[in-house]
Amino acid sequence: MITHMVRDNKGISLLPYFAVREHIESGELARLNVTDYHLNMYHQVFYYKDKWVTDEMLEFIRIVKAALL
Repeated sequence: MITHMVRDNKGISLLPYFAVREHIESGELARLNVTDYHLNMYHQVFYYKDKWVTDEMLEFIRIVKAALL
């Protein structure tokens, strides 16, 4: 897991707070506030186009496409 690699000094990572809250509260990881930095992220959604897709999955894909285009 990424948090274990960070804890073991094998790098740094940008993770959502909910994923590391317990580690921060226990002192296992530290939070670093970075100011004056704009992060551009590339987003991807993968699915098998020839496999069955639920209505919920189709709606998720539609929402993601609308948000990213």
